[in-house]
Amino acid sequence: PIVVTVTGLPPGLSYDDVNGEIVGTPTTLGTYPVNIHAANGFAPDADATYTIQILGPTLSASKAFQPSTILTGNTTQLRITLTNTVGISQVSFSDPFPAGITATPATTTQCGGTVTLSATQLDFFGDLPTPGSCTIVATVVGTSATTRTIVNTTGNFSWNDGTGRMPGVSGSLVVQVPVPPTITSGAPPNGSVGT
Repeated sequence: PIVVTVTGLPPGLSYDDVNGEIVGTPTTLGTYPVNIHAANGFAPDADATYTIQILGPTLSASKAFQPSTILTGNTTQLRITLTNTVGISQVSFSDPFPAGITATPATTTQCGGTVTLSATQLDFFGDLPTPGSCTIVATVVGTSATTRTIVNTTGNFSWNDGTGRMPGVSGSLVVQVPVPPTITSGAPPNGSVGT
């Protein structure tokens, strides 16, 4: 039988000798010389050295509402920030709005792509040729009839004609229904005006 040993793997990776695979999720960026040694009891043994380079993510994204708590009928800004470490093209994603959030026509982008905004969804398509960050801003209205926290998650991101992919990102918005003031009658301290 051939016995294979692998040394020098990046942190987070290991060699699965049952399936003959390098498995795991790397945890540290860098360049690692990896040695693979194979022996079957007959000389000579075989050795090969390969380089594994662990790179940072090409694209990352974050999403937030500012402010993150509003009253029903009020507006807030939905902000999606894209950060890329290398120039990438054909970045696309969709952001369907759940019940309780409706977009208004106002939108801006620093990302250089095309933003299509309807009352129920935001779509983006464009190139990010220079490494850096950019932000897409859309104005949305809280339309929930009950006080609740709404989690809004984008669809998956893709770039470079679909060869790059990453999961969507989420942001939370608290929509509160205003409580009208109440007046109770009675001599102090029984009489009061609510907020």
